[in-house]
Amino acid sequence: MGYTQTDTPKFDKLVYKIKARGSFSQLTVFPDKIIYVNGDSYKNHPITANDYQELSDLLNEIDASKIPSFKAPTNERARDKAMQANVSVYLRDSTYSSQAFDAGAPPVPLQKLLEKVFELSRQN
Repeated sequence: MGYTQTDTPKFDKLVYKIKARGSFSQLTVFPDKIIYVNGDSYKNHPITANDYQELSDLLNEIDASKIPSFKAPTNERARDKAMQANVSVYLRDSTYSSQAFDAGAPPVPLQKLLEKVFELSRQN
């Protein structure tokens, strides 16, 4: 069950990790900023209250407690044809982490949320 509009989840942070042999990158979204780490590269820029609300609304469309059960649409990471990714949402006193999926091919329920995260990470 999702949340009602009057009980929109306000996440503490959202973490998207990508890893492969010898490489690692991470996007971390907080209510006021987004941080991107890729190897030795580090970028940090603010997000607006409207962006944070839009992410919260997209999260509202998902039942966060079901994130661990979402199935990946592809399995190329098992053959080293894709990097492995996962997403974790820190919501109130709980953490909801997805199963591993191919980077660029998230479970369908997470697509809109992650598209917005990527859009925000490309700004600035």
